[in-house]
Amino acid sequence: VRLAPGVLQKALSGGVVLNLRGSSLVDRSEPRQLFESGILQRTDGFEATDERKGFACHGVDSDLLQVSPELFLPENFCGCLPGWAGASTSCKRCANDTYSERFNSSTCRACPAHSTSIAGSSSVEMCTCNFGKIHLDPTEGDYVCGCVEGQALQGRSCVPCLELHLNCSAPSAVAAKAPPLRGWARLERATERTFRCLEPAEDRCRNGTALSACAAGYDGPLCVICAPGFRSAGSLCKPCANFRQSRRGVLAFGAALSVAALVAGVVLWRRRAALAALAAPASPPPEPRARDAVLQLLCTAGPLLLQLGQLWVVVSALAMGARVESRVQEAEERSFSEAFKEQPYVQWLQLSAQGLQTALSLECSFGSVARTWAALVEPLAPLLLLALCGVVELFFRSAGIDLALKTVTLLFVGGATGCGNLLGCQEDDGGGNPLGKQHAFRVAMPELKCSDATWVTALGWLCAFAYGVLIPICLLGLMMKQHVTLQACRKTTAWAIKEGDRLVVRLHEFQGNAKAAAKDMPKEGGASEPRKLLAAAVAHAVVLFRGKVRMQMDDGGVTLELVQAAENVAEPYDFSDMLLEIKSSSNAQRCNAITRMLMERSILEEAEKSDRVLAGARGHLAKYVWCQDVWVDIMMRLATVGLVSACSMEHSLGFSVGIPLVVGIMVGALQPYVQRQDNDLQCCCFICLAAAAVGFDFHLIWLARAALALPFVVLCCQIKHPDCPEALALRLFQALEPHLERAEPLEAEVEELRL
Repeated sequence: VRLAPGVLQKALSGGVVLNLRGSSLVDRSEPRQLFESGILQRTDGFEATDERKGFACHGVDSDLLQVSPELFLPENFCGCLPGWAGASTSCKRCANDTYSERFNSSTCRACPAHSTSIAGSSSVEMCTCNFGKIHLDPTEGDYVCGCVEGQALQGRSCVPCLELHLNCSAPSAVAAKAPPLRGWARLERATERTFRCLEPAEDRCRNGTALSACAAGYDGPLCVICAPGFRSAGSLCKPCANFRQSRRGVLAFGAALSVAALVAGVVLWRRRAALAALAAPASPPPEPRARDAVLQLLCTAGPLLLQLGQLWVVVSALAMGARVESRVQEAEERSFSEAFKEQPYVQWLQLSAQGLQTALSLECSFGSVARTWAALVEPLAPLLLLALCGVVELFFRSAGIDLALKTVTLLFVGGATGCGNLLGCQEDDGGGNPLGKQHAFRVAMPELKCSDATWVTALGWLCAFAYGVLIPICLLGLMMKQHVTLQACRKTTAWAIKEGDRLVVRLHEFQGNAKAAAKDMPKEGGASEPRKLLAAAVAHAVVLFRGKVRMQMDDGGVTLELVQAAENVAEPYDFSDMLLEIKSSSNAQRCNAITRMLMERSILEEAEKSDRVLAGARGHLAKYVWCQDVWVDIMMRLATVGLVSACSMEHSLGFSVGIPLVVGIMVGALQPYVQRQDNDLQCCCFICLAAAAVGFDFHLIWLARAALALPFVVLCCQIKHPDCPEALALRLFQALEPHLERAEPLEAEVEELRL
């Protein structure tokens, strides 16, 4: 239809009804102007829809003008349906993997990545994701395919984030980018796998970012290293003090070295004074006092308690190696690590470079260099001191050997622990999962992989050979040397017979033939017959009598007579019953044991004049009832090496409990120490050490602490009775020995010292 210009305007203004249905206008300029000026308006709803061609048209909002909108003015009244794209009535169905969800869309939008759709999709929800679901990403402002909240994309599928130990609090998480949970960390960037941090895991790893999971103050693999500006405090990292306080720590280190040098000088001076006193004329010994016995007990018990503290730190490694699955709640793990705030202070008892570095906070001044040097010096320092003792021995006879044995007693545990740390390789994470060869790192120097720096491994094995082989061999050599020197007194036994109110003690030599007899005859430096008789008499006196005892030497024997019984003895001694008891009980064995002990002391006193090894080891051998019991010291060193190795292994609770139990039972059964209280204390220490291992492994705070405190309680109870028959025998023998040349009887007060 062709309309003259102005016809539509006149018809609408004149109220004329025009029916143009099914007709299109040749010239659409006039209706277009009427639409643009607002005279013609569209209806809100669609009046015509063609789903086959994919368009719909609004009608004309007028009662006078009746038209077909798709023919009358399609560019203003018509548009493409959702799922189609184009203009006016020229629409094209959206292709596969595209969609249009708005009316009159000119183009179809592509579905989100990793999704597909059929042709003619009218909304983004019609796109099907290959994984996860479609959702609006607030960061990108567009729809994406991703995993729902609590899941993360791993490969081409969504997996629960708890299985990967990831924090997926928002949707569309990707396993390689999602931050790990608290207590977990990555060893590589953009990797899906996370590892459990070492205890206390929740304190070390709680940053919660994709790049770094270490909390403030922690660094390195599994966050085991203290970051710059922080210092080690047990298993935690604490902020360093200000620079001035750090300088104060360096000055304290210098002061500690000065004190150590001063102590070494005092020890050497006292040893020279003691040697000079031996060369001077003998003077009568002072009257024994109870406080002297207490002091002696404390001196002998001190190294035992020190060893307990050192090994307590060793078994505390079990608390770090316990697996996550064996614990009830992670909150309990954290409270356990925080509860043992005394652990770094007990660690100082190891007298190691690592403990010194921690005590003086050298990390604050020297950073990672302090950690590296402490790890290297810890196993080497005791060995270097032993070498220095050899130099001392060249200038001071027997002083070097004495210092070497004291060095082994004080520093062996710390050195062996440092050796174990130097060789240790962290192959599992805090949950017991393997790290793999590419991630395994050294315990002492976490900056290095286990496969790197082979010289560290070589140095560690060299130190291990020294601690596990050389030092025990040296002690074994000392054991063999004393065995050869003291073999004569091992074939002498004492026996007693009753003669009226007196007790006659005689000696018997076991000799197989003339050749053996000649071989076993006392040589120069051996115990003479009067000394042997005196040793037997003193032994029987301290075991069978309490009070004033008279001793009379005669040919082949010594007669003992109780002159005045002690006040605390309830009944007088009955010699017949006593002799029966000697034959039927352990008193006879104890008398012979003390006799042999005194004879060995006498032989050593003479032998040290010509043998510098025995002279230097005299104090070390004097700890034991029999000098051959020095094998106990060898056993202690090997047990320490075994315990250090066991605590660094996986599933090591059995060894960590078994080794201390075996040592404790052996010490309790054999009673090797002169001071009987030391036997009970040492037995208690190792049994408590086994209990501490159980406490650390099962996170029983009270048990681990009680195991450390109980031996101190036992020592406090022992102080009330600080003396014992063996110590009494040594005092009496020392007091009576200078009077052997006299012909008159000897009298001695046989009474143990008590507070």
